[in-house]
Amino acid sequence: MAEYLPVREVHVIRKKWLLLAILSTLALLLSACSDTGLPKQPGDYDVQPKSLTYDGRDYSFFWVDKDSSVKPARLENIKMVQDSRTYLKIGSEDPVLHLSEDDPIAVQGEDRQGSFSTFWFPFMLGRMMGGGAGPVIVNQPYPGTPQTPKDVPTYHYPPSGEFGRDDALNGSVTNNKPSAPDYGKVKPAPYAVSGKNAGAGTGTASTEKSGTISGQSGGTGAGSAASEKGGFRSGTSSFSSKTGSASSPRVGAGSGKSSGSSSSPGGRSTGGRAGGGGRGGGK
Repeated sequence: MAEYLPVREVHVIRKKWLLLAILSTLALLLSACSDTGLPKQPGDYDVQPKSLTYDGRDYSFFWVDKDSSVKPARLENIKMVQDSRTYLKIGSEDPVLHLSEDDPIAVQGEDRQGSFSTFWFPFMLGRMMGGGAGPVIVNQPYPGTPQTPKDVPTYHYPPSGEFGRDDALNGSVTNNKPSAPDYGKVKPAPYAVSGKNAGAGTGTASTEKSGTISGQSGGTGAGSAASEKGGFRSGTSSFSSKTGSASSPRVGAGSGKSSGSSSSPGGRSTGGRAGGGGRGGGK
C-alpha cells in the first residue's frame, strides 16, 4: 500500500528546494559579476599599449599573462598611480594600474553627432599660462575627500564630464573610494580640458586663465563650440543622461574626426583620436 507524506512535510521540502535554487542562481550571478578578467595570481603584468579605455562607467584594457597570451579585463573602478611605465600590479590588496605620464586612456564619448573617442592623460603635466610657473599636475580631490600623495595609488576619474571631439582631458578627479564623481559637484581645474588644435606644443595653450573648457579651435568656451560639447557614453554622468535622449547620428557629420577604429576589451570601437598615440596638441 502506497504511503504519502503529510501535506506539511511536502510544503517544507518544496520550500527547501526553492531556497536552494534561489541560492544557486544568486551564486552564479555574483560569480559572473565579480569576473573582471583580472589575473588570479599576484605579480606584475604588462598592459598592451593604447588598449586602455573608459566609457564613463567601466575601465577596459588588455593585459599580457605569464604565457604571453593577451587577455581582456573590464571593471568599474581601479586604483592608479603614476610610474615610468604602464603595467598592472596584482597583490594582496586592491589591483593597481601603474600608468606612464605619456600613456593615454581613450575616453568613449557621445554627442549629438554620435559616438567618438578622445584622449585622457590622468597624469598630464600642464604649464600655467603667462610664463614663470613650472609644470603642475592638474589633479584635484573630489569634494570632501583628502588629497592623496602622488606616489600613493588611488582612484582616478576624468577631470570633467563635459568635453568635445577636439578636446583632450588632462589630469584627474581623485577619490579615496571606488566611486565615480558627480560632476555637478566638481569644478574642473584650469587646463583640465583643452582643444586638440590649440597652441603650439603643450596642448593647453588655448585654455583661458580663468576658464576650464576651451573652444574647439582655441576659442573662449562660449558659443557653438561650447554648446556642442558631449559627454561619456555610459554611466550616471553619460551624455544621454544629461540630455534625456540618446544621440542622433547625422550622415556625414563628424566623419573626419571619428574615422578609424581599434578594438577595446568592451567590444566598442575606440574610433577617431583614440586610434593614435599622440597628445592632443603635442608635447
